[in-house]
Amino acid sequence: MNVNIFSNGRIIKDLEGLRNNFNIADIYGYYKNGKLVEWLRHRNYEREYIRIQQIKEKDRNVICGKLCQIFGVKESIVPSQERQSLIDNKKVIVSEDNKIATLEMDVKRLNETVDELNKKIAKLAMQLNSVRYGLWKHGRFFEKDRY
Repeated sequence: MNVNIFSNGRIIKDLEGLRNNFNIADIYGYYKNGKLVEWLRHRNYEREYIRIQQIKEKDRNVICGKLCQIFGVKESIVPSQERQSLIDNKKVIVSEDNKIATLEMDVKRLNETVDELNKKIAKLAMQLNSVRYGLWKHGRFFEKDRY
């Protein structure tokens, strides 16, 4: 199986080509979808393959830094626009995570309110049945209640 990756619009055939055409956005994408690991394994780059497998961090910036280290690329060659894009993406993700947390809290509060209302409805239903029973017991029932 031939696994190809592209960086900076060029097909990458070996580590030298990767270093010469290094684009962190491209490489990070291949890291995330698992194609980078396949590419390394297919080309017998065992050292890099193992180091990639050892990345446990979840933070995109940390991962990008590790990818640069693994492939011997100075982080300074990563264009500042791409870095800013990564930072902006992280801000968006954090913002979305905060929105999700707020929505989860709102849902929890609504569920608690629904539970309280269900308890009140059950209590009112019991009281209504008690009143109906009392009326029935004393022979005072309404025409519509006879059925």
